[in-house]
Amino acid sequence: MERVASFSHQRQMISQALAVQSKVATAQIETATGLKSTDYKGIADDTRKLVTLEGELERAQQYIDNGEVVAGRIDTMYGAVSQIVDIASDARAWLSEGLSDSGSVTSFNQQGQAALEEIAALLNTQQDGRYLFGGSQTAQPPVDLSSYPPATSPSAADYSYYQGDNQTAAYQATPDMTVDYGVGGNSPGFEKLMRAMNLAANAATNPVDNAALQEAYDLTTEALDDLLVVQTELSLAADRTEGAIDANLDFQLYSQAVIEDLKNVDVAAASAELSSYEAQLEAAYSVINTLNRLSLVKYL
Repeated sequence: MERVASFSHQRQMISQALAVQSKVATAQIETATGLKSTDYKGIADDTRKLVTLEGELERAQQYIDNGEVVAGRIDTMYGAVSQIVDIASDARAWLSEGLSDSGSVTSFNQQGQAALEEIAALLNTQQDGRYLFGGSQTAQPPVDLSSYPPATSPSAADYSYYQGDNQTAAYQATPDMTVDYGVGGNSPGFEKLMRAMNLAANAATNPVDNAALQEAYDLTTEALDDLLVVQTELSLAADRTEGAIDANLDFQLYSQAVIEDLKNVDVAAASAELSSYEAQLEAAYSVINTLNRLSLVKYL
């Protein structure tokens, strides 16, 4: 009975030593790499969560990249609209002067035409080869003055200069959030200002067409109010876009922290475990060696 018990004990010690040896190998890898495992098999329980987080992390980066492009477009559009607002403000000034002093009316034709062409150029603003004020028609200039007939007073809304469409661009900011942004060259503020400058450019000078100039002044005033609304809408879209970018950046920080927690180990703790396992393994080997010396032959 004593001999059989000794043999059984020896087998049990060998089995325990192999188990500890496996733990030593794992702890050595953790200490050397700082990772719980070098592949998904070693973290099988967390694999699904890890793969999902890594996919969401990559998608968040795409949202950020797209958001930065959209933010740049909005900024460019806002700058163009601001210049158009300046043109409208200047136009109101010289229209007001002209209405009070008809002797300078001949300059209105030139000023109106110059302003019309400058507004058209701003509405044909491009960024990265994309026309920004044409709705979804981004490959061609949205404004073409060659198709815009001279205006006479009383006038009616005329969008014949516009070659774009009515679609508004949208930015998918998160899985559940979309930011609409942009404005077409057919926005009422643009149309009114274009028509006002068209009236001024084509107003009769002998005798002076005061009705055309007065209508141009009134349209310019209305256009300014409309354009200030456009600026506000662009500002709000910019704020929402920046907010979405920040939210995605925050999500990235959170996801990266969780991923690191799932994949990485505390190297100091792993080193302590390694020392403990090595001590256990050394003790197990010592017992096995002792048992090996107590050969069964000695008991026959």
